[in-house]
Amino acid sequence: MKGNNRTLWIVALLCAVVAMAATTGVGQNVTSVLEIEPEVAGLGMAGAVGSRAGHVESLFYNPAGLASLEGFSLTSFYSSQWGESNYSAFGAAISGWSLGYMMFSSGDIQGRDDSGSPTETLRYRNSAALLAFGLGENLLPFLGSLPVDLSIGGRVKFVSTSFGETEGSGVSVDLATQIGFNPIRAGGFSISDLRIGVVMLDLFGRVNYDGYTESFGMDLRAGFSAELFDALVIGFEFGPLGTIHLGVEYSVIEILAIRAGMLSLSDVFTFTVGLGFD
Repeated sequence: MKGNNRTLWIVALLCAVVAMAATTGVGQNVTSVLEIEPEVAGLGMAGAVGSRAGHVESLFYNPAGLASLEGFSLTSFYSSQWGESNYSAFGAAISGWSLGYMMFSSGDIQGRDDSGSPTETLRYRNSAALLAFGLGENLLPFLGSLPVDLSIGGRVKFVSTSFGETEGSGVSVDLATQIGFNPIRAGGFSISDLRIGVVMLDLFGRVNYDGYTESFGMDLRAGFSAELFDALVIGFEFGPLGTIHLGVEYSVIEILAIRAGMLSLSDVFTFTVGLGFD
């Protein structure tokens, strides 16, 4: 059984990234919990990991990447922002199929009326249960005749949200694909594990509240990743809300990796760094 990487982080940077993601997501649309990076390796690369394959975390980013996952894998993550908010994510996968759960909850939020006077104290909670799959040539043999490594995937999201006494729930569906290319080697230069990934988010679905409904709104997440010189992984993605993710991972030795990334959102730039042991 392969667990999540045991990762040592610069705590201030990790908290800043999670706090920023929570702040930009919560209250803007019904899928805010799905916009927070759900695992520490992805945080280190600023979320630019959606085109990588063979990891249980593909459940959260691009489910087509589950197609090349072998055996049984688990991942988990928890973060608490000084008691103001809590975020957790859990995932399990076996042979291309995966289940996951994500939850974000706030501390007490002071309500105010139109004049600015305090009213009741409220709490916000947003959670999502995930069912995902990835299919490759092991299950769809005709894909093996293609000149590229093509995999397809899908994800069903069961979302629940509450703010004070207002509660809602709904279902949404994503479709995804990944395309892998043959390695390129010339002299001392090499490119391997070159992959392009695309996820079509929220193709249909809505959240139902008492008396009204709210649409998820379709969106797209796409990018690429590659490994250079068999040691340096680079990733680039653009995602919902106009986010841009750029990340790198350098393997110092087989069990030690240094990660760094940049996240751009609405002309605000956030930089991340991490040190991982596998």
